[in-house]
Amino acid sequence: MLSHLMQTSVRVHSANTNYDVPVGELIMTALGRKETSLLQPETAKGELLRTGIRLHEDGFFVSTSHIALKRIFKGTTWEANWRVPMGRISGAVKSPKTIRFGLGASDRAIWVPLAAVSGDGDE
Repeated sequence: MLSHLMQTSVRVHSANTNYDVPVGELIMTALGRKETSLLQPETAKGELLRTGIRLHEDGFFVSTSHIALKRIFKGTTWEANWRVPMGRISGAVKSPKTIRFGLGASDRAIWVPLAAVSGDGDE
């Protein structure tokens, strides 16, 4: 499930061009761990927020109800409820309060440690 999320590309809009970037690459770029001439870390952070993902400490929050994530998981086993398997990831923690994912988007979320996507955690 996490692999599906990390491999899904989202459309990134910049001044004169649009391009598709996998969510995992957006996370690494936002953290400054992947350099690219097309995408700045702040742009990557903004796209993640619009996707229902917010970086926090050594991991990231994934919204349990964001509309962009509903589109990402549509047609998959996790379409109706990705929060349960997301919560089963090693080290994952439910947020004690709602998390802000940009203007007008505040949702419950699951915090996922970065180790889960860097190969050090369970999926």
